[in-house]
This record gives sequence, structure tokens and C-alpha cells, in this order.
Amino acid sequence: MTVQVKNGLCMLDHALKYAAYGWGVFPSPPGEKKSYKSAQYSGGSNWGNTKDPDAIRRAWARWPEANIGIACGPESGFFVIEADTQDGHGVNGVANLKALIEKHGGIPETVQALSPSDSWHLYFAWPDHADIRNSTGGIAEGIDVRGNGGMIIAAPSVKPGRPLPYRWIKDPFSHQLAPCPDWLLALAIEAKKQPAKLHPTSTLQSSTTDTSYGLAALEREVQAILRAENGQQEATLNGASLKIGSLVAGGELSFATAKHDLLVAGCAMPNYDPGNKWTLDA
Repeated sequence: MTVQVKNGLCMLDHALKYAAYGWGVFPSPPGEKKSYKSAQYSGGSNWGNTKDPDAIRRAWARWPEANIGIACGPESGFFVIEADTQDGHGVNGVANLKALIEKHGGIPETVQALSPSDSWHLYFAWPDHADIRNSTGGIAEGIDVRGNGGMIIAAPSVKPGRPLPYRWIKDPFSHQLAPCPDWLLALAIEAKKQPAKLHPTSTLQSSTTDTSYGLAALEREVQAILRAENGQQEATLNGASLKIGSLVAGGELSFATAKHDLLVAGCAMPNYDPGNKWTLDA
């Protein structure tokens, strides 16, 4: 049996198209986030992913009902920020992610998709010299990261019991994968160290004491911290903390906003030791 979709293409056709684009694909059981294949019998590749068209044809001949899974990470050249919905997962991660985006001044246009439950998937180009791993709720409640070793289900895959399939908002064939903005990349890197959300959902919205001037100054200091060279990191962080502290004292920023952003930036520095006394829940 061939799984058909509205535009007349079957799952196999889409899988071959993604592979030709450079993404490692694999057959996934409908309604599940796993693979019919395994690394053990696939040359060690995560989820048994491949870009070989003959191997892909054999896979869908064996599992014709399969959805399309794509391996995240360097082998496909992207990672995904996934925001859940109240309907699908009982938490409004989409609202939390939108609040963060608004607070930090937006994100670049990039590849985007929706799941059958309307979870929002933002695809970003895999960055050089960064270690992005999978995390659940580490950025904030309902916001997950799919990085090295992770996977994503791609359009036009389906989920039993849901009327809508996975579908593109901005597909990869007409939109480029954008680099992830520094502030979101820092959160994604830090998220793997956090077993739960970094802070309560209520603090995601900017405090009424956060002025545009204060937020712009905070963003400049965060960028300075993230770009600090080895040997200058501690001095940069200390200097930024003093500057932002004066803005908190002057009523331009709330303590919660300043503390969160400075800690995330500090924890994202290459020489940060996750065993030290810093914690975002302190």
C-alpha cells in the first residue's frame, strides 16, 4: 500500500526529495517518534538514517505505511526548536516561545513546520563549534530542543486520530535554513544542562519594569558575554553584571529578567563548569 497525500506524492517520494536535499531520512511508525530501523544494522547511523535513494526505496517497500523521520544534527545540517501546544501536550509552549521571541526582538525567517497537534517547529542551520543536544522543557515549559542524536517527524507524515498531517509553514525547498540567533542558541545549548524548565512560565513575559532601554542594554551585554574571548570571559561577565545591576537599581529592568539572561549567557560560555555554584533556579 502507498500512503497518498493531497498533492499526489507518496511518503516515499517525499523521503527521496528530503534525502536529495541533504537530510538523513528513515521510516517511522505512524504515531510514534522512533524508527523501524536501528543504528546497529545501519552502519551506526542514528535512527538508521540514510541519504541513499536505493536504501530508502527498500525501506518503504518493507514499511509502506511509514511516516518520514529525519535525523537532526550535523548529518542533516539542522536542529529544531519545538514548542508544544495546550491541546497536544497540556502546556502552551507556543505562547512561551513567542514571549521569548518578542522579548529578544524576533528571529530570522527560516524553515518552519506544524505537527498534527499544531506544535511549532523552527528549523535552524547547524552551527559550527556548538554542541546542541536534545532537551525537554529546558528552555522553558513546553519548549524542546532536537539536536545531535535527535529526530523530527516531517511532512506529510500523519498521526492516527488527528485530522491534519505534519505540514510546512515555510518549506525547505523555498526557504533557507537560517542561523539561530545568539540569544536562542545560548538557551538551546544551556537547555541540555537543565532537567526542567529554567524558570516558571509566569516570568517569561517581560516585567512591567522592563523598559525598552533596559532590554536593549541587557541584550548588548549578553552579546558581549557570548563573544568574549578566552581569558576575558570572567572580566566581561563581571563588567556586564555591574552595568545591568545599575539598571535594575534604576528601575529599567526587573531583577528576574536581568538574573535570568545574565545567567544563561554566563552558562553558555565555553569554559562554564556545570558543577559550579551557578544555577538558574537560585
